[in-house]
Amino acid sequence: MLDNGLKGIESGMKLTGEDFRDTINAAIGAIPTWFEVSEPLMIDHNGHEIHISMLEPDEPVDEEEEEEEPETFWAEITASSGTKHTWSERRQTSPGSFASLTDGRSGALNAYDANGREDIPSGTIVRMHLHSEADQTVLLYGFDINHGLETSLATLGVTSGDDEDRDATTWNVESQGNNKGVTVTKLYRMAYDASGDEKLYAFYRNEIYDSNGQLLRIEGEQAPVAVATPVDCP
Repeated sequence: MLDNGLKGIESGMKLTGEDFRDTINAAIGAIPTWFEVSEPLMIDHNGHEIHISMLEPDEPVDEEEEEEEPETFWAEITASSGTKHTWSERRQTSPGSFASLTDGRSGALNAYDANGREDIPSGTIVRMHLHSEADQTVLLYGFDINHGLETSLATLGVTSGDDEDRDATTWNVESQGNNKGVTVTKLYRMAYDASGDEKLYAFYRNEIYDSNGQLLRIEGEQAPVAVATPVDCP
């Protein structure tokens, strides 16, 4: 007998029907020991029957795919009509400086400010991203404003202490005309020179806002303006 219980069969041997049956049965019973099996392959024997099967694989775990960040790129607003804006792609050459691209992308009135602003001035640099694709030919872009312009500043405020006329000048970030940004002159403090000329002085500063309405800087105090001079009481 062999180690696995099978009867050795050599050429020329005479086998009885019982020997042949026992050899076949032993061979069938030894099948699971001839090789190692592991899940999902399974071998089961019952008498003269051998069953080979595969276990059902576990349901794959759906790993949540990391959502890719949408592509963004620099662009310059070149025209507008309400909330719709025309744009051309730009590349940044240095902080605050941008140049056109030979094969850059562009769009006509298909870009919208993320906050719904209207008529953003031409020349404004924005960060553009694909918002949605309505069909194969129409792309809608959204953008976030980067920095605004500071050219031909509008002016608000007066520094004359004796100007009694109301100043009706206005400035609107969405309707700037040829002005891109605004200078606002504000009264910051008043001081009375008790030990000198005994006058009341007003001190003004300029606040500079870009075309997006963002405060860029506050300038130093201007020369004081005398707003009141003491007089002798009768």
